[in-house]
Amino acid sequence: MTRGRPLGKELPVEEVKRLVRETMLSEEEVVKNLDQLSRIMELFDEIDSFEEYAKSLEPLYHPLDQRGEPRVDESGGERARLEEFVKNVRDGFLRTPRL
Repeated sequence: MTRGRPLGKELPVEEVKRLVRETMLSEEEVVKNLDQLSRIMELFDEIDSFEEYAKSLEPLYHPLDQRGEPRVDESGGERARLEEFVKNVRDGFLRTPRL
């Protein structure tokens, strides 16, 4: 989408007026920073040029087309071994003093 202006450092007068309104800058500030503002507007045009391309793309649900299968949790028997060192275990829970 082009904004009706030539490429380069020139901005049409109507676009300068629009920038003054929309950026809350004074006209002097816009004129002073015209080169930078022109470059910013060119970058927006460059971004806009990808819009049609982006519309033609299908959504990417998973980059490798793999299913996320949950793994099976297996007990390695470490809990029972660790419980041997703890004196206050009841029904698989560690008992601690009340706070």
